[in-house]
Parts: sequence; structure tokens; C-alpha cells
Amino acid sequence: MAEDPLSPGDIYICQHPARRVVKARLAHMQPGTRFCENEFEVVSDGCAGKPLNSPNDLVVAKDGAVWFTDPIYGLLQKNRFSDEWRDNRSYLEECAAAGAGCKGVYRAHRDISDSKWVTQLMTKFHRRPNGLAFSPDGAKLYVADSTIGQPTWTAYPVTPDQTLGKALAVINSATLGCELGVDPSKSEMLLGHEGVSDGFKVDENGLIWSSMPNGLVVFDPERMEVILQILLGCNTSNVCFGAHGDVFLTGAGHLWRLKRRIRGSPTQLKSLKRELKQAMQHPELRRPLYHTPTPEEVFQQFQQAPFERHYQPYYPREEVRPKGPSWPIMGPYGQAHVGP
Repeated sequence: MAEDPLSPGDIYICQHPARRVVKARLAHMQPGTRFCENEFEVVSDGCAGKPLNSPNDLVVAKDGAVWFTDPIYGLLQKNRFSDEWRDNRSYLEECAAAGAGCKGVYRAHRDISDSKWVTQLMTKFHRRPNGLAFSPDGAKLYVADSTIGQPTWTAYPVTPDQTLGKALAVINSATLGCELGVDPSKSEMLLGHEGVSDGFKVDENGLIWSSMPNGLVVFDPERMEVILQILLGCNTSNVCFGAHGDVFLTGAGHLWRLKRRIRGSPTQLKSLKRELKQAMQHPELRRPLYHTPTPEEVFQQFQQAPFERHYQPYYPREEVRPKGPSWPIMGPYGQAHVGP
């Protein structure tokens, strides 16, 4: 689910069983009613004459287009949950072959001529596509693959005509140089029930905050470096940023809230630097940063405020020091493991 940045209050929803993506207005929803009893608009229910498999996650681009993943695990049958493979064949793969024909990432946008939604396949090179998110500048699209025991994120360049180029990088334990989801002090292996690389978000500094087996991982996709892992000992599913540095994490029927310190983006710091430069042109601010008062000034200050401290350096403005994030953990499970 995601909110429409061009129309706050409108939300896009992936519907697994209905095999479609829809758009609805929260203000028009009637409390106590089923979703199907309310007004909504179908954004996509197929591509090139074929139905979708089971849309899972979506993100709205700056131009209003909806990008979404369409894996097959939404077609899992409860009575065959542990019986996907039989005779070296998967019934889910057979469902995909009879449906969309692939497990892909799609883009849905309105046609300029008639305002109807048009769906295009962007890439089909994923076995279990799941979460997806854009880089801060919108130049890259990251797609998570939820293959059990192999958490993976793939980076694609977004071309000017809003298609995807060849993958720039595949991010996994090998390229990060770090085991994900296991305690490095113990000899443990992932068995499959601990979770996968599911939903994730990209912060203003380009860091990826993602669900992973047993918890949450934060890593730098450019430097291929793990910032931290939080091991909760359970399956996690998605991440969302809130106000004032809040980070929300869902999983195993729980909702966790973490706190992070917000660091100014390069654009914000550049703007602040420009404001400082303009302010320094003011006559009152063109004195040295550290002004040592003369004896006459000290005597004058003492007469004006004899009980106040007057030996203090002069600062035109507080120095800006970007600070790294900090993550106190709140939740019912385990302890946090910080660092790779």
C-alpha cells in the first residue's frame, strides 16, 4: 500500500486474491464496511491480455506512475503450504505459466489521450520479486527478491523514457561481505522460517532499511556496506518512515517503532550554507567568530548587566554538524546486533 504523492488521501493497494492493483480515497471509506463495498478504481489487473499473478508491493514515482511487483506466492494454497514442490515441479510455477507467464515488475500509468491506465512489464528477471523503492533522486529502482535463505536486492537504472536498464548491481550477503539474519557469534544457518528480504524503504541519504530473516538490516547500496543489523528472532515484513525520525517495522503480528536522528540532505546543507553566506554580509555579523572584548567593552557590559556572564565567545550561528543515526530498540524479542 502507498499514498499518492500527487493527491494526498488517495492510496494504492495490492490485492493478492483479486490479482489486481486498485486506487481508493480514504475519506470515502465507510467504517464497518468491506473494502469491496466502497468506491475504488482498478489501476491494473493484467498486462498484454494476461492476468496478473498476485501483486505484492508498490511504490509511486514522482510522475504519478505506479510501479509494483507481481510474484506468485500470493497463490499459495493453505492445504499445500509445505507442498509447493512435488515430482520436481511447483504448482505455483504452473499457476504463473497459466496466468501472467512470468514473475515481474510492472509500471502502470495513465494514457495522455484517454486517461486510462496502461500497464507495462519492466523486468521479468526475478524468481520472487517483492519489495521495491526508488533512490532519493529517482534515478535507480531497487527490487527485493524473496527467495528463501537468499535475501537479495537488485539495483536498476531508470532511463529518461521511464524504463529499466540492465541491472547495475545485485546486493546480497556475498557482495556485502556479511551474513544477514544470523548472530555472527553463533554457528547458525537459516532454515527458511526466519523470513526473507521483504518490504523496505530508502532514506534521504540513500541508505536501504529492509526487512530480512530474523529482523532488520540497514546498508549502503553504493558502498556495499552493512550499517547495522537488528536481530529480533522473528519474521519481519515491511518498513515505513514516520515523522521526527520514527521508523516503523512490522512482522510476526507485531509493530515496532525505532528512533533515528535525521541528518540534513546535501540539498538542505547547501541551502543552509547559502543562507549563512548571506547572513554574514550583515554588518553586525562581520566580526571574527571569536571576539575578544577590550577592557572598555568588558566594563561597559558589566555596568549594563553586572550579574550576567559576559566573557563568552561570539558565534554568528551555531555550527552545523551532521550526525549519524542511532537506533534504540523497542520490541518483545531479543537484543540488537549492531554492525556487520
